[in-house]
Amino acid sequence: MVQAKTEMKERARALRRAGRTYDEIVAELGVSKSSVSLWVRDLPRPATPSERLHRMREARWAPHRREQAIKRQQTKLTAANEIYPMTSRELFMVGVGLYWSEGAKSKPHRPKEDVVFVNSDPGMIKVYLAWLSLLGIEADRRQFRLMIHESADVEAAERFWADLVGVDVSSFDKTTLKKHNPKTSRKNVGEEYRGCLVVRVRRGADLYRRIEGWWYGIVVEAGRRSEQMSDLALIAIPCGVIGSTAVFGAACPGSSPGGGAQSSNEGPRPTGRGPSLYSRAAPAAPAAPTGRRGRAGLRLT
Repeated sequence: MVQAKTEMKERARALRRAGRTYDEIVAELGVSKSSVSLWVRDLPRPATPSERLHRMREARWAPHRREQAIKRQQTKLTAANEIYPMTSRELFMVGVGLYWSEGAKSKPHRPKEDVVFVNSDPGMIKVYLAWLSLLGIEADRRQFRLMIHESADVEAAERFWADLVGVDVSSFDKTTLKKHNPKTSRKNVGEEYRGCLVVRVRRGADLYRRIEGWWYGIVVEAGRRSEQMSDLALIAIPCGVIGSTAVFGAACPGSSPGGGAQSSNEGPRPTGRGPSLYSRAAPAAPAAPTGRRGRAGLRLT
């Protein structure tokens, strides 16, 4: 009996020297953990391999990460529902901001009034095309071109973008290929990389001027509204907490997604029906208040 116990102890010590953990020695020898600890505690603790450390960390943090992932998704879904339904005026305003962020702009050193939008995000392209439709820009005025690295699957990317915008690949302008530089470490590789789609509006000089004017109007109104809101901050706080739909409800003047009351100075909202917002024969969009200093007499007609 004593000899068997001595042999078990020697095996446990040999396993410990080989880098095995207490749990692994217990499973190997079928003895208690306290016995293993008594036999090998004078030996140096073996270095834990990086892979084992990684597994231990993952096992520890996996439940927390799942919980956080669920919370993030719930927040995104709640926020998405706050947008529905989107009015024509809201899409109009989003489109102006979208273009001024991502579209081509005339510069003092390069005065060029072209309406060109470039992006790699399919969602951005969808919103932009919906905005062009709202403005009455017909399909025959839309010109598409792909820009992509030569090392990518060019034909697959062309098919993807053509399907997204609802045209045939043959209607695309000649694809612009970017030369591959092996010295650079690019992250946008693999099947998900589809380059950037260039959307140009033919005969777009007048539209560009209107976009610039619309953006100027937004800047002026935002500054005026900011001044008003700073004066009403103590009143506005009770309207709701950021992130709750109460912020957008009728209780808060100038609200939006929740369907609250329309601010008296915003003008009528387009319904999306009837003449185009961009049509010269139709009322100007958005309706520009007049007689107020600061708008510089801006009329978008």
